[in-house]
Amino acid sequence: MLGLSYAENKNLSAQMISSYKSAFYPGVVRFAEEILRSEKNSIASFRASVYEGESLFRMGRTEDALSVLESHQMNADSLNPESIQLNSARFFWLGRGYFAQKKFSKAQNCFFSSASIFRELTQTDKKLAENSTDYYALSMLFGAKCFIEEKNYKNAVPLYEYVISNGSKFSLEDYEDSALAL
Repeated sequence: MLGLSYAENKNLSAQMISSYKSAFYPGVVRFAEEILRSEKNSIASFRASVYEGESLFRMGRTEDALSVLESHQMNADSLNPESIQLNSARFFWLGRGYFAQKKFSKAQNCFFSSASIFRELTQTDKKLAENSTDYYALSMLFGAKCFIEEKNYKNAVPLYEYVISNGSKFSLEDYEDSALAL
């Protein structure tokens, strides 16, 4: 199969992002799969895999989401602010998948990796970090939930305290749940 032209890939990427922004996740999956068929080991393929993995998770297809997210990694020599942000997102959605499967230790490792990587992004490109989903905050919330599921209440407390101290970064429901957990 011949690869797609630059213009075709750019168009597919724009359609994928448009579908993502409108929460049309089946469209994201369709366009991401087309990109992944034509692109290998590029920022475009890594972006497509992260968007596809998140979309599959949101569609309730946890196994498929984990498969996509586990099989696509960004090369260390290709690190830039966008790939750092995408890698943080990748680990967050891997964590959500493992959390859904009740694999709390694996989930927690992913959430803490996501948080650590997002912290790196805030130092590398503060503007990009401010304009993207705060995976650090979300990872703290889900890391706390993992501790609760493992009945490790002592370690959940500082993470829930972070949520309470940064309430504007969370939904009202998550904020209330965190306050009740404390």
